[in-house]
Amino acid sequence: QLAELSSAQLAGMGSQQLAALSSNQLAGLTSAQLGLLSTVQWNGLHSSQLSTLSEVQLHGLRSAQLASWADTQWNGLQSSQLAALVDEQFNGLRSTVLRSLAVSQLAGLSSLQLSGLADTQWDGFTTTQMAGLADIQLSALTSARLTEWTTVQMAALTASAILSLSTTQMDGISTAQIKALSKTQIAVLSAVQLDELSLAQVQAIATTWNGVATNFAAGQAAWTKAGLTTTQVSALDNLHGSGSGAMAVLWGV
Repeated sequence: QLAELSSAQLAGMGSQQLAALSSNQLAGLTSAQLGLLSTVQWNGLHSSQLSTLSEVQLHGLRSAQLASWADTQWNGLQSSQLAALVDEQFNGLRSTVLRSLAVSQLAGLSSLQLSGLADTQWDGFTTTQMAGLADIQLSALTSARLTEWTTVQMAALTASAILSLSTTQMDGISTAQIKALSKTQIAVLSAVQLDELSLAQVQAIATTWNGVATNFAAGQAAWTKAGLTTTQVSALDNLHGSGSGAMAVLWGV
């Protein structure tokens, strides 16, 4: 019956009337009908009601409607529901909304969805959320996106996530972010990743190195203290006969 309501009839329903609908009644509304509801009408729905919306129903929602939802309304959504949203629907989300999402909810987001978020939206991500991001979720992020993360956010990534970053993505890591990496994070960097580090990135740790001197002991000691291992240096050496990258020059390999 609800599916047969006209737009005018739906517009006449108050937020309290919508809040009184059961899950089965909400399931009867089409995505087109849901797309016609005003932000005021959406305000009356509880998270428990929103959690029952199907992916098809969610597709009909406008970004303005989603942006009007309170943090407590978003808390009820399942990861599969979030995964069904398209980039345009995420555009209006506040950073506070993203901050309120549980790690299990964020697990439903694809790399493309995450890459579509604005810098201001990423600002809302907590260290717990950053640590919960899977390798595959980071794969589509640009180097420019990584540059905008805070040092705290970068330091929160798991060692596996750090290892999964491509050399292009590594280009986006700022010197401040390099210095913020933990020993565990630095210890997992691959030979290819190390070989692609820029002069500025290497000097972020080897602060007294002039960028030219080969096999510079003080700079090597600084990187060793930061977490770089002899195994990694050996792997870098085995990567090529004599490298010209900053890290290769620093270690004379």
